[in-house]
Order: sequence, then C-alpha cells, then structure tokens
Amino acid sequence: LPQGPQPLKATSLFSALSLPAACVMQSEWANQTISPKPQGHAAVVWAEEVLRASGKSLFVSALSRCVLGASAGGAPTYVVGGAIMLFALAARLSDCMPILGKPVEDKPYHGFRSFWPRYLAEHREPRDRVAHVFEFFGVVLFMAMDPSRLVALALTVALGSLLTRPLLHVGRPRLESSLMYLIGGVVAQRLDVPISFALGYGIWLAFDYVGHAYLGENASAAAFLGRHYLGWALLGQAHFAVQVAANFPQEVFAANLCMTARAAEAGRKIAR
Repeated sequence: LPQGPQPLKATSLFSALSLPAACVMQSEWANQTISPKPQGHAAVVWAEEVLRASGKSLFVSALSRCVLGASAGGAPTYVVGGAIMLFALAARLSDCMPILGKPVEDKPYHGFRSFWPRYLAEHREPRDRVAHVFEFFGVVLFMAMDPSRLVALALTVALGSLLTRPLLHVGRPRLESSLMYLIGGVVAQRLDVPISFALGYGIWLAFDYVGHAYLGENASAAAFLGRHYLGWALLGQAHFAVQVAANFPQEVFAANLCMTARAAEAGRKIAR
C-alpha cells in the first residue's frame, strides 16, 4: 500500500504544554476541502442517514427474499475465511482490475494507489482521525459478533472496491454505492442477517458522514467520495484506522490540542 497517514505533529511536547501553542489552530490540521456544517443538529442528521442507508439495504434484502426465497442459513467457515481474505487483499487487487473505457472527468483517480493521497488529505483533522478509529473498529466488532454479518460487510466493501476501476467510464453518480447496497442486501438476506447487517452498515455510513460534516467540516468531500469512490473510501478507512490506531496516544494528544484550540478560538469570537 502507499505510505500511510503520518502521526500528527502539531507542536513539540514542550510547546504544546504552553498556553499560546495549545490555543492556536495548526495549519496541518486543516483538511484539503472545507465546507460549511449542515444546518441541522448532528444527532438529527445522523438519524436521517441511518434510516436512509439501512432502508436501502433492507429494501434490497426484501427483493432478494421475493426473488431467491428464504435464506440459506449462516455462512460456513470457509466462506468467512474467504471473505476476510478478499477484504484484506482488496486494495491491491482493485488496482489490477481492468478499465473498460475512458474514465469520465468526474472520476480523476484511476486506482486505489492514486486515490489514497486524496483520502489522507481529507482526513487531517485530529478529532475526525480519532473518530474514524472508533467508527471502523466499532462496526467490525459488531459485525464480527455474527460471522454471517462479517461476511456481508467484507464482501460489500471488497467487491465494491473491485468494481470501481471497471466503472470509471460510467458517469452515473452513486452507481458504485448502489451496487454495494445490492451486494450487501443480497448477501445479508441469503445468510439470514438482513436487519442487523442493514443497521450496522447504516450506522457506519452515518457516523462517517457526520464526522466529516461536523468535525472535519468537509461534508462536500465526503459527498464526492461517496458519489464515485465509496468502495475505496470505506476500504481506505479500514487501512487508515489501523495505521492511526498504531499511533493512538499521539493522535489522541493532537485531538485534545485541537479541541483546546477550537474552544479558545470560539471564546475569542465571543469576546469580540
């Protein structure tokens, strides 16, 4: 994989403990894209996103039940192992997939390797970086409580990632996202976990969007990634969360500095 996220080094430990340094926003904390926060309350926006995403997955599962019949039961061990292996190799395999036509202008990244730097550029905000660790490992823990849910998640993200390059020539927005709902909904129904999978997948997407919208303040970037690169974005979050977790104490320290700086900045605005 390309080089992962570098630990945030906002200030030295000595200068960070001083009040002036701790109360000033650092330029390296700014994401590449900045956009206004949504007007609604974060909890309301989160709930709306959960309902929207979960509803789409459940709708696909309902259609799958009508077309394919009752579920086939839980996933056997070899299916679980194969799905996890495919997920682990998806970043490398996705760059080996063919491009079937001239990529459209709205899709400037033609491989996961070229997409990765943009992903990192939209994940510089320290609080959002820490939140991504809890988002990813939280959803993995929930899905892993039932191996069938874990299979549905792994296949949704892995197959969605593998489809991204072959669909670069198609300009229809959210085509990859729709196919991932199709994959996840069908697999979850066949493995008899449609409701719990839909809930877990919806919560993951909702937390990801709300984190970008209210912490990273780059909701427009999240919308762009979801419009054409959802598979790579979710796969990127997996690699990103692992690499951030490897430097977690330093990341949490930077997030605390960021919160202090933002609070001081808000206080100065009130004082003015």
